[in-house]
Amino acid sequence: VHPDGELAVARAAAAAGTMQCLSGMASTALEDVASAGPAARCFQVYATRDRGVMRELLARVRAAG
Repeated sequence: VHPDGELAVARAAAAAGTMQCLSGMASTALEDVASAGPAARCFQVYATRDRGVMRELLARVRAAG
């Protein structure tokens, strides 16, 4: 694991003109990765029974683009 892992992948994907899929278990905030990465991206969501937590997470994902 590299401390710049997700951000480095986001920058590389943007440079290559390809998309990135960020894991919901990433060690970097999704907002930080979204601001560093390609326009085309996806986010892997891990479902939880707590609907409030899911709503909050999905709101963050939408806001990050």
